[in-house]
Amino acid sequence: GLDWVACCGVKGASTIRISLDGDPNVAKRPYTVRLHFAEVDGQAPGERIFDVRIQDENVLSNFDISKEAGGPNRGIVQEFKQIQAGREMTIALTPITGKTILCGVEIVAEGW
Repeated sequence: GLDWVACCGVKGASTIRISLDGDPNVAKRPYTVRLHFAEVDGQAPGERIFDVRIQDENVLSNFDISKEAGGPNRGIVQEFKQIQAGREMTIALTPITGKTILCGVEIVAEGW
């Protein structure tokens, strides 16, 4: 019953870099970033907890997917607006308990 984007993901990643523009001189502009998560391994609340940073800004502390989504096998999306980026966006995942997991990333330029 999971959304297709939440049915799989990358586990154990620490840094994800996403190219936004090939121009090395591109000016920074604001983006809305949506991160998709799901506890696909059936772990209970407290078994997978991690921090998330976007562009060196802490956006989620002690994030517990199973707790926030209301249990395992349920997708949850966290949205962040006004994330400034130029050529590249960096998402850092720091494990506290268990391995990190990220199921999907949406990046939308604001004001277009």
